[in-house]
Amino acid sequence: DGHGDPRYGRPEKIKARVEKIQVIKNSSGDGGGMQKEETKTRVYTQDEIKVDDMVWLPGYDSRDLNEGQSPEDVKMYRTELGEIDHYETIL
Repeated sequence: DGHGDPRYGRPEKIKARVEKIQVIKNSSGDGGGMQKEETKTRVYTQDEIKVDDMVWLPGYDSRDLNEGQSPEDVKMYRTELGEIDHYETIL
């Protein structure tokens, strides 16, 4: 919009498998220092979720931007024949 805030299109429902995962990160970023464990959400889909999309998991109100999550990472996986198999998105 005119104030620099993002605008999103109409929400689309897609089929997905959702799971919580534990991620361990080093606080210093160089492999040393303290390790910190975080809980993230991994979403498996046949449809691509882009890093600039907003994602609402089941049970959240898609009309409320505060309830949506932005993807941190999106990876595409291919079959041995080179066709797209699925996407994995980390929230």
